[in-house]
Amino acid sequence: MLILNKEQKIERTKWIEPAEGLKLLVGSANDSRYQSVSATAYRHIERLDSKMKVGTSDFDISKVDTSQPLDELLMFTVAQYLLKDWQGVGELNAKGEQVAIEYTPERGARLLKQCPDIYWKVIDAAVELSKEESEQIDETIKKS
Repeated sequence: MLILNKEQKIERTKWIEPAEGLKLLVGSANDSRYQSVSATAYRHIERLDSKMKVGTSDFDISKVDTSQPLDELLMFTVAQYLLKDWQGVGELNAKGEQVAIEYTPERGARLLKQCPDIYWKVIDAAVELSKEESEQIDETIKKS
């Protein structure tokens, strides 16, 4: 009988400090789940752009559906697959005191929506990690 080993996925992560006192653990943009969901989101956006005739003289900004901003879709995807943990994020309790909270993708999406500049810093860090992964793979192949 041939026994299949469980697939072990090595995931590269790194801590970034996008603001004083805030540390975020970011994963690589090479995450296949992130790439798949992100590609689906971008296809959705492209279809909406085509339907709304974005980039043509027939485009009418007043007909854009703003009930679910597309930015939120992209931010949730990043919070779900690229943002892994945090330090220095909290909420106010009933007494008005600051209380540290654990990371969840839902809370991560709230942070990214509240601070869009952090969204871009997470994306930059994830892309940098993916480049480092690619370089490491290239070096390993050259050594073989």
